[in-house]
Amino acid sequence: MTSRLKIRLDALADNYGKFVRALGGQTRRVAGVLKADGYGMGAVEVARRLAREGCRVFFSANVAEAMNLREAQVQEIIYVFSGPLSDQDVSLFKINQLRPVLNDELQVDRWERLGDGLPAALHIDTGMNRLGIPHDEITLINTRAIQLQLVMTHLACADVPHHPMNQQQVDRFQIACAGLGEIQTSIGNSAGILNGPATQGHLVRPGIGLYGGNPYAGGSNPMDCVGVLEAQVIQTRKIKKGDYIGYGAEYQADRDMKLAVVGCGYADGIPRMLSNVGAVAYSGVHLPIIGRIAMDLTHVDISKAPQVKVGDWVEFFGDSISIEQVAMQSNTISYEVLTGINKRVSRVYV
Repeated sequence: MTSRLKIRLDALADNYGKFVRALGGQTRRVAGVLKADGYGMGAVEVARRLAREGCRVFFSANVAEAMNLREAQVQEIIYVFSGPLSDQDVSLFKINQLRPVLNDELQVDRWERLGDGLPAALHIDTGMNRLGIPHDEITLINTRAIQLQLVMTHLACADVPHHPMNQQQVDRFQIACAGLGEIQTSIGNSAGILNGPATQGHLVRPGIGLYGGNPYAGGSNPMDCVGVLEAQVIQTRKIKKGDYIGYGAEYQADRDMKLAVVGCGYADGIPRMLSNVGAVAYSGVHLPIIGRIAMDLTHVDISKAPQVKVGDWVEFFGDSISIEQVAMQSNTISYEVLTGINKRVSRVYV
């Protein structure tokens, strides 16, 4: 093992608690989003810890993800965002006691025919134009034969609290729900929850915030750090001024220096865009990444921490370097960085 993702389950629980407190202590209103293997942190372990904190509802992206949770004896309610994509899917939903999120008229009809009256959720598209039944077509959909437990929508710009589209989507959602009767609603993602009651609904669905990512597009992060990505030093060496480092001879030393070769590369999920831009941390000291990041290895200038030795661990993101900083330097978002961490990186629960 030359790389590991340390996952702080207590910090995960603390973040869940922050969302519960944002809803006045009503634990039953806070679900947990477990898609993409719990944002790369291990959906089963995350589900087990959140269940200990009182979480009773989870969301998965597809049937396969949800079945993995059932196989691990996760007993809580599980909604599946993708809905039933075939008649065979309906059988899997029933066998595994999963609840579909119905995204179009075809899925509504399929569940009405084959779902045996079991609970489901309805997704209304209020402007994101992704999944869901268009808000202005909801009156054309017959849902009377379906046991709807939840109706939901998803905000496109919740991470920008005052974006005008937030209120526009809420207004559209309220109008669309008016003809559906007394059914619980779900609007808020991580940012939507923290933005206040207007963008929450009865049941909220925090994702990135649970895992320590900043729910907002900018500003300070109100969440606790959950994941720390570290890698081991495999070799250290002295480099002379003028020497080239790494593929393409892209980096030339401008002075005598000491470097470390670290056992983590782009195959592990380290973005190549961090080449000659990013850094790692050692005892709080930021050490520049130099040369091109390779498949399994990364070069680091350790001149500021010459005591670094083979076997030591350095941090790619965590307490000293935020995942948002890594994402910004990689021209992406924290979601992609987290979910892009390869399976060969060991998950260590602390």
